[in-house]
Amino acid sequence: MASVKRLLGHWCPRMLVMMLDWVIPCNEVELKGQLLNLRGVGWDQLWSTGYPATFNTNLVLRFVFDVNDQDSVQVQLGFVNRDTGAAFANPLAAQVSPPPRPGDWQPGDSILASHLVLGLAGLPVPEPGRYGIQVTVGDQLLTTVPFWARLGMPPASAIQ
Repeated sequence: MASVKRLLGHWCPRMLVMMLDWVIPCNEVELKGQLLNLRGVGWDQLWSTGYPATFNTNLVLRFVFDVNDQDSVQVQLGFVNRDTGAAFANPLAAQVSPPPRPGDWQPGDSILASHLVLGLAGLPVPEPGRYGIQVTVGDQLLTTVPFWARLGMPPASAIQ
């Protein structure tokens, strides 16, 4: 019988009780031990002076696992135009595995989480518009990361 797990505001029947905790788009990722150093975090607009254009960026995903999860899960990214639903790039697939449970782990200890860093080198965007990166496991859509492709140069930063 499938268990039910709340995934990002949606009830989802799943054989595993793995949960997508968060997704962060960023420009650079550096892994130091168990720490992630992210730069250019949270972009929601990609700028180019001409289209079609390619972008080099990353998505960092954090999955939280139940202590009884042992199997890897295949995660897929789909790249879609949010106005038409049409794919604009080939899908990307990767495996995420639960971390090993420490021998002295006790209920109530820190959660068991794995990070998945996906480099999107050369992401082709055909024209300015509204796009999204869909994160799925099996046939279940976990979330969509929306973004705009903009023509021109980004405005000067409002951050002082």
